Amino acid sequence: MSEQLFFHYIFQGRKYLVDLLTTVEAIYSLFCKDGKKIKNSFIKKFGSFDALREYANDAQDSELLPRIQIVETHGSKIHEYCERIRKRFVTNIKTANVVLTTAHKAKGLEFDTVKLTDDFLNSRESSPNTGDLLEDELNLLYVAMTRAKKRLWMKPALLKTLQEMGVLQDTAIMEW
Repeated sequence: MSEQLFFHYIFQGRKYLVDLLTTVEAIYSLFCKDGKKIKNSFIKKFGSFDALREYANDAQDSELLPRIQIVETHGSKIHEYCERIRKRFVTNIKTANVVLTTAHKAKGLEFDTVKLTDDFLNSRESSPNTGDLLEDELNLLYVAMTRAKKRLWMKPALLKTLQEMGVLQDTAIMEW
C-alpha cells in the first residue's frame, strides 16, 4: 500500500487554496466548453479558453498563466487532483509530508527535499536571451534553492537556463 500524502500550503491561508483550486477547475470547465460549471465570475466572462489564454499572455498575468498551464498539463485529471488536495489538506505543517509554497513564503524555512518548478520562466519566454533573468528573480531563486537541506530537484528547463547562464555547474542537482 502506498504512503498517504498530506499537504500543507504556505500561502495566504486556506481561503487562498480554495480560491486557487476553484479557479483551476473553472479554467478547466472553460477548456471543456462547459460554461455552466464555471463559478468564477472573472473566468466566466471569457468566451473561450483561447481568449483566456490570449488575455493572460497579453497581460503577462503571473497568477493566471501557471493555472492555465496546470489545465493544459493535467486536463481531465483536474477535478480528481483538486479533490485529493482538498481532502488531504492539513493545517499543521509538522503533520504534512508535502508542503507547497512560494519562494517568498519559504524564507526562513528548511526542508529535506525541495522541488523547484520552472513556472517563473514563463514571464521570460518572450525574451530572446535565456540569460536575461532579472536580478530579483535570481535572488528569489537562490532563496528557494537554499531551502533544501539534503536534496534539490529542478525542472529541466530551469536547470538548463541556470547552466546556460553559468550560474549553476553542480551536477548533483536532480531533474524531475
